[in-house]
Amino acid sequence: MFLLACQYSLLDHEQALAGVFPKLHARGISVMVGSPLLAGYLTGRDRYLYGGRPVPAGAAEKRAKAMEIAASHGVDLRTAALQFAAAPEVVSSIVPGARNAGQARANVESMTVAIPAGFWADLRRAGIVSADASVPA
Repeated sequence: MFLLACQYSLLDHEQALAGVFPKLHARGISVMVGSPLLAGYLTGRDRYLYGGRPVPAGAAEKRAKAMEIAASHGVDLRTAALQFAAAPEVVSSIVPGARNAGQARANVESMTVAIPAGFWADLRRAGIVSADASVPA
């Protein structure tokens, strides 16, 4: 098992898809995705990852568009981000983190929500989700 922390998320996944995932899969190594919510950025926090890192160019616009699409489908973006991170075959688990018991319960609940296929299709059309990225069935 390989921990891939802060490197596979709804907003930032291309490099892992193109490089890391295929190499690990070829060796029979599964991935544990850490911080799939980008340290809360995908829940609306202004912090991007950890340690005061600046928000990458285009991330705010990408998040805003993802939130708009989520709202149009009645989908919670946090829920979608968690399910997205868990979708690839090579991913064995996700470690979303939680500041309190309520957030931990919400993370568990998020994994039981059915998200319409149209939501994922709209994210692909908007360029938020790569064409080759796995999404929940």
